[in-house]
Amino acid sequence: MEALFTLIMLAVGLSVDTFAAALSKGASLKKALKKKQKRDIAIIFTACAVAAPALGYSIGFLLSGLVEAFDHWIAFLLLSGVGLHMAYNGLQPQQHGSTPALNQTRVFLMAIATNIDAVAVGIGIAFTELNILWVCLATALGTLAAVYLGITLGKRGGKLLGPKAEIIGGLILVLIGLKTLLTHLLG
Repeated sequence: MEALFTLIMLAVGLSVDTFAAALSKGASLKKALKKKQKRDIAIIFTACAVAAPALGYSIGFLLSGLVEAFDHWIAFLLLSGVGLHMAYNGLQPQQHGSTPALNQTRVFLMAIATNIDAVAVGIGIAFTELNILWVCLATALGTLAAVYLGITLGKRGGKLLGPKAEIIGGLILVLIGLKTLLTHLLG
């Protein structure tokens, strides 16, 4: 049950950047997106959201034999560092201005940018008991929900929630990192 809770929180934490991006994009649209456009955006974000922690996990797995004695510290530092950075970004003033047109290249770049931190999270996951396949599945579901919900809510006035979502997601990752550290030190 604890692993399921951690998976859900991890999926939420990793999909918050996507939610914030979709929310702001939805808020900036002059007209609602068609279902096909939403689907295409969701597919691009989800592919990046699954690839990033899987890549990070692979890197961490390859290094695991070298760092087994202090792997819990690596997980803690990476998850907490990414989480604190996300929270910091959420506290920064949002820049307003003209919004560039939405195209697949721009969406792909946005998807990569919002998932770079998930590579570091994946490295940290390699040093935990979590199964990377379940992490990727949970992240995919969280990302799909984040895109659809973010665009829809953003179109309906989501400019207010954007930064707060990133702060919450960052704090969730810090808590997961702290849980990993305490489990190893006290267990």
